[in-house]
Amino acid sequence: MNGSDTYDLKPSKEAYQAVKSDVTPVSAFKELVDNALDNWRRVLDGLDPVTIEIEYHDGGPDGEDEVVIRDDSGGVEEDDLQILFALGQSKKEDIAGSIGAYGIGAKKAILNLGNKATIRSRHMYADTGFGFTIDEEWLQDDEDWTVEKEEYEDIEAGVTEIRISDLNTPWNKYRENLVEDLSKTYQYFLDPDRMEDFEPVSIIIREYDTDGEATDTIEVEPPEPVDWSFTPMDGLFVRRYEGIDLQSKEFEAEVTLNVTVGLMREASAEDSGADIFCQNRLVLSGVTDERAGFGMGSNSSKLGKFSGQHRRLRVIIEFETEGDARILPWDAQKSDIDPYTRVSRAARDWIGRIVRPYYLAAGAYDHVPTTLTRPYDRDCEHSVTKHLDDPYDYEGRKRVMHKPDTDFSDAKEITERVDVTTALRIYSPDPLPDEFEPAYREEFLRTLRDEYDIDVDREESIPTPFIPAAEVPDDLDMDESHRTRMNLTQHAREDAAVDPPQRKVGFPDWQQPLYDTLLREQILSQQADEDADKEPAQRTVGFPDWGQARYEELLQEKLDSDVDLEELETVELGYDFDVEELKTSEVDEDEESDEPEEPAEGEETDELEESDDSPDIDGETGELEESDDTPNIDEETDELEESDDTPDIDEESDVESIDSERPASDVGKSSGESVDGVDTDDEPTQIELSSDTGTSSTAITPHDTDDSETTIETSGQVLELTDEQWNTLVEALGLDEDATTEEVRERLFETMDTLRKLPTS
Repeated sequence: MNGSDTYDLKPSKEAYQAVKSDVTPVSAFKELVDNALDNWRRVLDGLDPVTIEIEYHDGGPDGEDEVVIRDDSGGVEEDDLQILFALGQSKKEDIAGSIGAYGIGAKKAILNLGNKATIRSRHMYADTGFGFTIDEEWLQDDEDWTVEKEEYEDIEAGVTEIRISDLNTPWNKYRENLVEDLSKTYQYFLDPDRMEDFEPVSIIIREYDTDGEATDTIEVEPPEPVDWSFTPMDGLFVRRYEGIDLQSKEFEAEVTLNVTVGLMREASAEDSGADIFCQNRLVLSGVTDERAGFGMGSNSSKLGKFSGQHRRLRVIIEFETEGDARILPWDAQKSDIDPYTRVSRAARDWIGRIVRPYYLAAGAYDHVPTTLTRPYDRDCEHSVTKHLDDPYDYEGRKRVMHKPDTDFSDAKEITERVDVTTALRIYSPDPLPDEFEPAYREEFLRTLRDEYDIDVDREESIPTPFIPAAEVPDDLDMDESHRTRMNLTQHAREDAAVDPPQRKVGFPDWQQPLYDTLLREQILSQQADEDADKEPAQRTVGFPDWGQARYEELLQEKLDSDVDLEELETVELGYDFDVEELKTSEVDEDEESDEPEEPAEGEETDELEESDDSPDIDGETGELEESDDTPNIDEETDELEESDDTPDIDEESDVESIDSERPASDVGKSSGESVDGVDTDDEPTQIELSSDTGTSSTAITPHDTDDSETTIETSGQVLELTDEQWNTLVEALGLDEDATTEEVRERLFETMDTLRKLPTS
């Protein structure tokens, strides 16, 4: 003891009043936690567990609300106790890696929380505790700088306690925010696996009622780990770089930079951006501006602006020093980062070079859709986690040597395979490497759902009754996929129409499962058509459960929505629905080919043919040029008549719809190619008129132009109709003049299906 019975707390009373103005109640508690952690490092070297308690007492012993901050970090020696409140005084120089930097944290925190405080502490080796009290009267006295030293017997060794009353802000105004903020700010200290060199830290919040009974106890937990994608694709797995030396002659101490970067499994505006830590304490989260290096340029070492397209990108930036913490780029309140300090400038180049490949990938949804990164959580057998768990050691390095590929060739290979196989509706991840199958499956299911309106549960096993699996040839392209499916659909339609249905065999191995699937669909669809046309309608039973459900779905679509299928007369299916039990016939030899044959020269085909009488097709765009020749409409059948002046329509063509995660221009084609012969760079939105049951494919699109034309797309080509021609078509179909394109599409379906059922000579 120094022999004095008082503590001197100079310099000025006005300074005390001023420092509290830039602090919130939550940040005030964090300042006191910082002090406890620094003292823990100073006294115990972090080698013993430490508990920091925050208490709220409703009413308190004197009828006043009170908050208490207590820790067992080792206590403060008697002669050092004034440091906890005297401005500008600190023992931070005794601690390597201290959090406290400016010597005013605890002072402004106490004054922000209340106007009266008792501070007491007992060093772990002392026989008794000491402390002092300050109040409003002391703060108003400009002459007396001292406070009475008091001795306490009722405080445990190694404990420091601060009791604050005459509160400035009600507890319930910040209670919820306090728990969340402490969790994020001290997440490294709260995670026993993160701070390997130190024992665990616990932060506990308790609330007491007016009788002194505890009503609630919350142990603050660290937040959930980042939901990283550990994808093996193009080296885009999460990477952590440790020990980067930020060297400068201007630095007063050595500063180390650590960077963790990767893509998250799901885009999130709340979780994306950069988290910035100083001395293992979170300063800022979700930073998307120059403080994290964004918006500083666009060359190989700089990052462009952070936009909504980058919501999968997550970066963690950590600054550490064993010297004076004031060298780090945080402010005195430890709540902001200055991007123009010497340390920030030295770190910017490293951050830019490390983060840039992920920045590019995060914004390239057309090349790297979320479906390709989503499957690779930590539990996926193909996930690459080693470069997060076992970081790169960059001590002494001068440049970044470990980066992802930015040509995204793996992603391109996966999406191209998906486009070809979903056009067939065949699950076929071969020949992709095994580690890419989770990405292929996710993108395959999404494309089925978004492009073809087929919804398969993410957890459902494939093959399903409607999605076969087979080894589709590696060199098959989109056009061949569409033609193959159309050809097999035609066979399936014809075979389903036989009574009882029959089955063809002899297709190539990869085509047979698709044909069998299409045959099942055709049987169900045609049975639903037949039963809906009965007077009265009837319901067939006897299909397997999955087939019965699909049949009833189709039947309900063809009947009024208010028809109760359970009320219909039921009939038993008269044959075994198992296609493998049906009577079989061999497919013609000239159809046993992996690739559908091209028609011989001069041979008739359902595809658009060029002739003197056929519409002219633009060789660059693939679109029909405007001419005076227009399609004729048969007024009795409501069908487009075949004539020398009308293009033939391929009844099996498919029209691609727009991909929700990849632009339409990228669906089903490589860069610079077109889909089905149509330039997709500026393509109007198409209304798909196609069905897996074999219904013809025609796209009808209102086309707003100066000439008030309407676009009809058939077999991948485009036919322009004037208002007069459009009205003629609508009238021929027996629709009102204000009919929508959807109504025209449905009526064309019905008309074409009716014509196909008519007997042929």
